[in-house]
Amino acid sequence: MGQEAFFVNPLELAEAYDGFVEVRGRQFDKDNRGFRNRSDNLISESVVSLYGEGILDGEVGGRPMQVVAGLRYERTEVESIAVQSIPLRKDWTSDNDHATVFSPEPEGVVQTFTYNNLLPSLDFSVDATDNLKARASFSKTLARAPYGAMFVDTNAGNPGGVTYLGAVATGSRGNAELLPLESDNFDLSLEWYYGEGSAFTVAFFDKSVKNFVGNEQITTNLFGLRNVTSGRPGTRSGQAVAELEARGYPVTETRLFTMTAILDNPQDFPGGANDYIDPSEPGGSDQSSDVASIYDIQPNSDDPLLDFIVQQPTNQASANINGVELNWVHFFTGNLSGFGFQANATVVDGDISYDVYANPNDEEQFALVGLSDSWNLGAFFENERFSVRLHYNNRGRFLANTNTGQRIPRFVDAFSQIDFSASYAATDNLAFVLEGINLTDEPIIFRGRTHSQVQSYQEGDMRMYLGARYVF
Repeated sequence: MGQEAFFVNPLELAEAYDGFVEVRGRQFDKDNRGFRNRSDNLISESVVSLYGEGILDGEVGGRPMQVVAGLRYERTEVESIAVQSIPLRKDWTSDNDHATVFSPEPEGVVQTFTYNNLLPSLDFSVDATDNLKARASFSKTLARAPYGAMFVDTNAGNPGGVTYLGAVATGSRGNAELLPLESDNFDLSLEWYYGEGSAFTVAFFDKSVKNFVGNEQITTNLFGLRNVTSGRPGTRSGQAVAELEARGYPVTETRLFTMTAILDNPQDFPGGANDYIDPSEPGGSDQSSDVASIYDIQPNSDDPLLDFIVQQPTNQASANINGVELNWVHFFTGNLSGFGFQANATVVDGDISYDVYANPNDEEQFALVGLSDSWNLGAFFENERFSVRLHYNNRGRFLANTNTGQRIPRFVDAFSQIDFSASYAATDNLAFVLEGINLTDEPIIFRGRTHSQVQSYQEGDMRMYLGARYVF
């Protein structure tokens, strides 16, 4: 047999399909030659704040001291809007299959939330000697919840079967009612200034953080969708259950769909339930197959609302983070004037870590991500025109993600890299800059629960940047 082919104008084809909605609710966009995302998200945030600060200078034991106290009040109003295709109903199309009918045009899903915060701060410093300064401070600070978790686009999945027989519909959505992370911060430090530009400091920090974002599952209805497979008395599927049981047939997906479709189409089955032929009887399998291919059952007002198990973000956990920071900056003098070095190290700990030996089938773990010890060592030369810096940076192994799928965590191996930067001020207005990052091409390796479970190996090429700055 021969083959036939034909040609079309792609612009005319795109024009013809513009606005077409596919089964997942996405619309074809002729201008972009593809399907639009199922939803577009917008978050607006309005913050009104009042704050005041007071400074007290004095002496303690004959040494200069200073107290700085502040108070800030914030009122935050959040509005999250998702413009998405709205599911209008879920038709029962065959035994365990459903089809979602979407609105022809995207509509807005809106969630608003308002919260208030009172943020005090207190800083005390004293010059213990002419070269030694001690500090102690307390503050309460905020960090907004991730915007991605606050997008309210909502997915309402199909049950995957008959809910009367135990099938469950699932969904997911964001949550604009997330509170910001709130941290109580305590800091202590000693700063020794022993030369012009040279200093050695040690600092202790402790942060008590609450409102970390996790996930929760709730049972709720979405979009007013109704459940056509409930089997509840007073519904078509409930009547079908009663008819099957009265005839002594076990209720299965195939039997229930066929009987419900027969009862829903009296014009085609004037005998009602008596027109039903069970698949165990001659002609029954053919009837079930024909009914499944011809009829779809739409929900109506007699059907109950469909319950979804919905996964959404929530403020879930609190944690404590503490550690020590050491920093040393030294400028040489005399014949080595302009040369110097810098060294710093941070040792950090948290009270919630990831247990790689925990059963992955248990509840998803919460753990602090991104925590690791680090240290850096650098040498530099600076004068009025020229600056050169060379740094060696080291970071320890850390948890990057608690769940990359199937409750598998992601850890980042310890890594080091060497960076370089140089600048030359040709004039008071013009400067040239050269930067080199990862000069030794160090890779980044991601692993799972064990060292042998390599998830990703990213080659680390050296990156060079050349630029110029001009100040008008």
